[in-house]
Amino acid sequence: MKYNVLIEEFCEAYGLGKVKEARLLPTGVANRTYVVETELDKYIIKAINPSRIKTETDLDRIEITEQIAELANERGVTSISAKRLNGKIVNEWCDQHYIVFDFFEGKVIRFKKITLENCFKIGSVLADLHNINFEKILDLNADDLLRKHGIGGQVAFKINWQYYFEAASRENPKWLDLFEANLADLYEAVEITLPSYLSFIPQDTLIAHADMFSHNVLWKDDEPYVIDWERSGFIDATYDCLHTAIRWATKTPVKQNENPLEMDRMYAFLEGYTQKRAINVENVAVCLHVILYNRLNHLKNHLVKYFNSEDETAKKQAEKVIKYSLSIFTGYKKLMMDQLETLEQYIVANQSNSEYEKSPSYMLVPKMKQLLDYHEAQRISYEKRIARLTLELNHVTKWAFGLRMYRKMKLTFMKKQR
Repeated sequence: MKYNVLIEEFCEAYGLGKVKEARLLPTGVANRTYVVETELDKYIIKAINPSRIKTETDLDRIEITEQIAELANERGVTSISAKRLNGKIVNEWCDQHYIVFDFFEGKVIRFKKITLENCFKIGSVLADLHNINFEKILDLNADDLLRKHGIGGQVAFKINWQYYFEAASRENPKWLDLFEANLADLYEAVEITLPSYLSFIPQDTLIAHADMFSHNVLWKDDEPYVIDWERSGFIDATYDCLHTAIRWATKTPVKQNENPLEMDRMYAFLEGYTQKRAINVENVAVCLHVILYNRLNHLKNHLVKYFNSEDETAKKQAEKVIKYSLSIFTGYKKLMMDQLETLEQYIVANQSNSEYEKSPSYMLVPKMKQLLDYHEAQRISYEKRIARLTLELNHVTKWAFGLRMYRKMKLTFMKKQR
């Protein structure tokens, strides 16, 4: 199915005014989004991808996600919700469906400019969102319409990374060396995370945005406004909190041999969240496993797209995702394997220590960083001790061997003297 975008006709038909200028935004893969200025006002108009609307249920799903944005805004979660035209959010003109928003002069903050205060505020906003009971206030049957995110317990299999590596070796893409360097760790990660994914049972399921990452938040006067609510659905609260925190802490782009996670940003996010809502600490480890398995599955799906796609644009997009996924994999695995205990201890301390409640949360991140630096220094110190002891042991072994040889030679010499 193809787009049939008729912005001028649509605007006039729905009373938005005669179009003076319409500009297609370069962002957005799922739909086409336009900045439209008419004689009456300025709007953001989203032309919905026709392939996403096959039945009335699909329309209802989009309608209910925009209702969630409206309700969130009414309850203090600043968001950009759609305009209602003739009482409807999704409107049709010549077999093309549209959603209209009032123009908003906000900006997406790129990773390098994200501050600890930004992360703290987003954590706080997510907690506010999680504290809204949407199921009680929605008119439609949300259970049948909304997506279910990161729930685990679905059909899943081990991933044959070697198959994709051999396929990549035949084409020799730029990311081949990175793939080879991570090959063994990718197998290990699947072995560790797959059981958790298969057995994961959400402990605190709720309706949330489920995609509140930096590209879906506009900032104006240092305040966040959440946009693009189309992925809203059911999700485990701990999973959503950790996944969102990780995404806000993940560098874009990632340099070679660089830790892709800025842990101080992740801790700032969690501080903002835990001031308003508790995290189920017992669920942290399994949620991290499910997050990592979903990331591995995401990588596998784009490997399939890369090798099966005949469209060059789609292949380049898949290649971009593959390279980025491989670059951040080490950081995700390190968080799950090496920093899990510290993360859990931090959450417990932040939820139970009154000092955290009295202080501006993101100002306490340096304390956590000092603790992490201390643990890292201790680890390096232990490694140095082990290396020194190993060296000393080698010296002792050589000395003992020399002593045995000396005694043997002495005994031989004494026998000859006799």
